[in-house]
Amino acid sequence: AIIDKRGLAPEGWHIPTDTEWGYFINHLGGETIATQKMVEIGFNIQAGGYRLSTGEFRYAGDYALWWSSSTSSEINAWSRIINLRGAKAIKAGNNKKTGLAVRCVKNQ
Repeated sequence: AIIDKRGLAPEGWHIPTDTEWGYFINHLGGETIATQKMVEIGFNIQAGGYRLSTGEFRYAGDYALWWSSSTSSEINAWSRIINLRGAKAIKAGNNKKTGLAVRCVKNQ
């Protein structure tokens, strides 16, 4: 859905690229402290976990995962993962058949 030409984000918004996610995380001080800073600025972190291609859900309440609009290979796309127990915001490549959340960014 994130790379579907019909668009997932509403008009005037877009799914952030991996570069945009990286800029945001770095602006907040990097992977190790970004989660704390996100909470301080009111960024709503919902630890919804993720959905496997089989339909099974995993790690709800422990991890927040968001797609970027950047692909890392034919079958994978870049995402950002926050482990609420470890409070670290990391970059990962996930299979495009996996269900992750998305955040929309307002166009400038």
